[in-house]
Amino acid sequence: MAKRLGRSVGALRNQAARLGVGPFLDNGDYITFNQLFKCLGKGGFTWTKNQWTDKGLPIKKKRVEKNTFDVVYLDAFWEWAQANQTLIDFSKLEEGVLGKEPDWLKDQRKND
Repeated sequence: MAKRLGRSVGALRNQAARLGVGPFLDNGDYITFNQLFKCLGKGGFTWTKNQWTDKGLPIKKKRVEKNTFDVVYLDAFWEWAQANQTLIDFSKLEEGVLGKEPDWLKDQRKND
């Protein structure tokens, strides 16, 4: 983008800050796996991540500059979570923290 506009990367970052545009990873319909993990109040990060991906959790890679992040699209997460409700204790999930919640979650939160 900087090349196309004939500006430096720093100039673009400064302009984005002035416009109130947040970090790239905060501006999508996804969250990082780490953020999801914290929202769910989980422990055993690596073990849980491996267990969930083995069960089909759709994790994608996003590259930001020279860094790569594991991200989970929220729609895909809710679809996966409905099929794998026994893996997650939804009582630890604060209501609305992941945006719009599916209808089944209210009952599942009570059950957990």
